[in-house]
Amino acid sequence: MIVVPKSILDRESAILPPDELAKLGGSCNWESFGSLLCNIYNGSSWNVDEVTVQITVKDHDKKKGDTIVLTRRYRLSRNQPHSADMEPLKSCEFYADLGLLLSDSQRWEWYFVSATGHPLSGE
Repeated sequence: MIVVPKSILDRESAILPPDELAKLGGSCNWESFGSLLCNIYNGSSWNVDEVTVQITVKDHDKKKGDTIVLTRRYRLSRNQPHSADMEPLKSCEFYADLGLLLSDSQRWEWYFVSATGHPLSGE
């Protein structure tokens, strides 16, 4: 069990600056039961506690092309509740219940919109 110091728990999260957000990477899988499971790598110099992604779902038709059926932002939480922030240069799983299933003709894409956390001491 990881013990998080009270001084860290009492701090309010701040939005990562764009140059630090650009250092996040990873992969996401749309699970068969309507949730999103992402393995996020934190290449920033911040401890990250929350990530927001935008999901776009498209109907794929070979003749007509792709038609967007949904564009929505989802706030991802740590897959293990009450766990410590994601430290720099580490990977963690994040999760969101999407509340919808994909059909066989649908495709999807995602990208980072924002993240919150705490800069390392001295930042």
